[in-house]
Amino acid sequence: MKSEKGITLIMLTLYVLAATIIVGIVSIITSFFYSNTENMNDYSAAIGEYNIFNLEMLKETKQSGNNVVSISEQQDRITFKSGNTYTFQGDGIYKNKSKLCNGVTNCKFKKTMLEEKEVVTILFEMENFAKTTEYVIENAKTEKSANIEKNYTQASAKEYVQDGLQLYYDAINNTGNGHSNTTDTWVDLSPNHNDGLLNNVVWEENSAVFNGISSWVNCGEINSNYQTLSITFLSEENTEENQYLLTNANSFGCGTRITNSFILRTYFWGTDGVARTINDIAEMSEKKIYNVVTTYDGMKLIMYVNGDKVNTVSYNTNSVIKQPDNNTVMGIGTNPRGDVATGEYLNGKVYSVAIYDRALTEEEVRHNYEIDKVKYGIDDRILAGD
Repeated sequence: MKSEKGITLIMLTLYVLAATIIVGIVSIITSFFYSNTENMNDYSAAIGEYNIFNLEMLKETKQSGNNVVSISEQQDRITFKSGNTYTFQGDGIYKNKSKLCNGVTNCKFKKTMLEEKEVVTILFEMENFAKTTEYVIENAKTEKSANIEKNYTQASAKEYVQDGLQLYYDAINNTGNGHSNTTDTWVDLSPNHNDGLLNNVVWEENSAVFNGISSWVNCGEINSNYQTLSITFLSEENTEENQYLLTNANSFGCGTRITNSFILRTYFWGTDGVARTINDIAEMSEKKIYNVVTTYDGMKLIMYVNGDKVNTVSYNTNSVIKQPDNNTVMGIGTNPRGDVATGEYLNGKVYSVAIYDRALTEEEVRHNYEIDKVKYGIDDRILAGD
């Protein structure tokens, strides 16, 4: 006869063993369930972030007449003719300065051509999520018909007005054969070879960056009687009394500066010892791109901001510009004495610079501005004082 006690102990042992196995299985299933639920939540979050970005790109690429202006060398930034720039930085994607998406681990922009249509291909990656999407820009002007709106990675000075051109710098084509982030010379795209020597200036893909402390560009001696000064720039917070933009004023000469209250001022010193001066009639805004042009024909000064005439000053006597003392060079970002910087440095960015030995017409100023507007993404709704 079998022992009931033995049977009970065996059954109890088997019961405990089975219960342990069941608990383990339930634990594994529960862990798997929660892990998959967490992954599903992560995937849903990624889909949500992607959908936000995808909606913006659909709206961007469907705009009538829109097209790609530039893509950075790292393929982490794309700029459209609309003026909008999309940048992958840190863990997010930004539209201009507004953050669209969070938690992004990678984003790459690429442009190709398909049957004379621009195709923007974008790789969007988050943890446990990756998607490549193509956007066809139906209304974009193609490389065959774009004229001044063509690919600016090899921008040419010939697009600018040529008559009287003494100097032309383009930050996108800073070597004369494309862009370099390491060059310490800013190549003059006019026929005059007035190459600029950089001092503590660093490059972004479409601009020269000035630190407000020691950055400037020595353009060499440039002296002419009738002048047009043109500069496309962005100014950061101004703690100096003045930030000099483009000048060789040393007793005589000429120059453009922006005051600490963000008022533009340009002056041309005549042989009669009188400074012809013109100001913008409204304050500029910080961290906005502006194209500023001042023309002087001996008796009249005209200032243009983003292609629009903003002020005119006339004089009763005709006077040509007198060359500055001490063979002073033309400087970008400071007011030199001879070939030495004297402070009041620009804190900001410079995109293009042009100098003419004659006063451009209003139509010519507008023509040049339209080139810079497309090339650098200037929003011409942003005018002085806005």
